[in-house]
Amino acid sequence: MNRKVVKPNIYIFLNVNLTTALKRIKKPRDRWESIINKVYYAYFDAIKFLEQKERAIIYMINANKSIDSVYHSALEILKKEGFFHEGI
Repeated sequence: MNRKVVKPNIYIFLNVNLTTALKRIKKPRDRWESIINKVYYAYFDAIKFLEQKERAIIYMINANKSIDSVYHSALEILKKEGFFHEGI
């Protein structure tokens, strides 16, 4: 790995199913539908690699919930990890 690359402190993976993802994409679906599943599983492979080889801290958020709920889940993770103070 390139030594000049700064490694993230944490990773946050927004885990969303195909149906929900397609509802949120505001572009023609046929183009996206063909690649989303491949990308989805590629992310899981990357997560496994990061956990095993890099011992990365990875949080997975159920992004099938409302966008507001996903936002608050991510914010709580960032607070827990010390990126924000309680007043935010």
